[in-house]
Amino acid sequence: MLPKKHIVYGAAVLLLAVFFTGCKSTSAAVKLEAGNELSAWKGEWQSFSAISGATQLNDAYRMQAEKMPYYTEDGLKAAVSKMFATPIVKAKFDGSNTVLFTVMDKDGNEKQIPCEYRYTGMKPMQGVEGHSWYAFEAIKPVQGLAEAQYFIIVPPHRDSEDSLLHWHARFGSRDIKSLVESDPLWWPTYADTAVSNENLLKEITDTIKEVAEMLPKAPLMPYTGKWVNTALIYDDPRPAVQEAYTKLIKEFSGKKDGSDFTKEEIIMIAKKSYGTASDFTHLEFITDNDKNEMVVWKGDTELSRVAYSRDGANKLRAMANAFVASDRQKAGKFAFLSMTTPHGSPAHMHVWYGMKPSEIEKTDGKKPTCIPADSSEELVAKRVLDTCRKLLKEATK
Repeated sequence: MLPKKHIVYGAAVLLLAVFFTGCKSTSAAVKLEAGNELSAWKGEWQSFSAISGATQLNDAYRMQAEKMPYYTEDGLKAAVSKMFATPIVKAKFDGSNTVLFTVMDKDGNEKQIPCEYRYTGMKPMQGVEGHSWYAFEAIKPVQGLAEAQYFIIVPPHRDSEDSLLHWHARFGSRDIKSLVESDPLWWPTYADTAVSNENLLKEITDTIKEVAEMLPKAPLMPYTGKWVNTALIYDDPRPAVQEAYTKLIKEFSGKKDGSDFTKEEIIMIAKKSYGTASDFTHLEFITDNDKNEMVVWKGDTELSRVAYSRDGANKLRAMANAFVASDRQKAGKFAFLSMTTPHGSPAHMHVWYGMKPSEIEKTDGKKPTCIPADSSEELVAKRVLDTCRKLLKEATK
């Protein structure tokens, strides 16, 4: 069951999912040709991401943001742009399972790269009953397409009889599971390359209005509740956590230049990455009764309680959600935030902060992380085991 604190956010996510999938038009599965499963997408397609930030759309963003008390114009633009974000600018399907993708190189130039994929099955779409993704993985890694090693995709469809033919896909380098479970507001969208720039702008203008009406009124809604700084969990004395260290010491026995890691050394490595809780122990997000506040705690002491607005993405953390405090002086070093959407299992999020946008990487730890404060002993132990194992693998390469 969806936790009560997330019901409003969950409803907004569901509305957006139905909006993006086109509920009526994608309810039936397409028939795939064995060995040529991607033939259902045959054609040449362009991403909405390349145009979602066009200056011609500024008026549309401004008009909608004026109606949204907790979004700046740049914040709404960032929310919409993040929905469409994708490493694949264009895609050409020729009827086989080899796709010609267009990506942007480090100099901002388009580069075409072919890649052959294998179909791995259908994956249920989270939160949208009766809908599924079609999952594909590259036959082998291809240079320049690391971020498209895996992808999940829905068939071309129209949201109404006279609307634009389009489809959605998510691309990534990790695995299919992480794509299915990623940010539920992430809907990269593609239309035929024959569609004119003018028509694409009109389509996105309409989308901005519709999406703005469905976004949570409080952009901090996904974080609602109290979160604990994971710097604290590595000192957790409970048995399950202590057993995690026993497993790690045994697993990495002899891999520290011929000797074993101690528990204290493992904790030190973890805190170097995740911080020491010197700035905060807990963050609490309050989004009921028309609020959009973050409370910073140090133990039982409340350091600040300030309202925040969704802002334009910080270049230092371009893929994170950026927020700006309504009272920067009161917020202090938490005047500007960049936070990932809660993700993973157990659920966690990363948060960077600063008195100025340029200071968000001067936080305590390279990757300050929080998990729900009410996480069970087992989930805390799993988080300790998973993160420390990853760090020890990196340290013993």
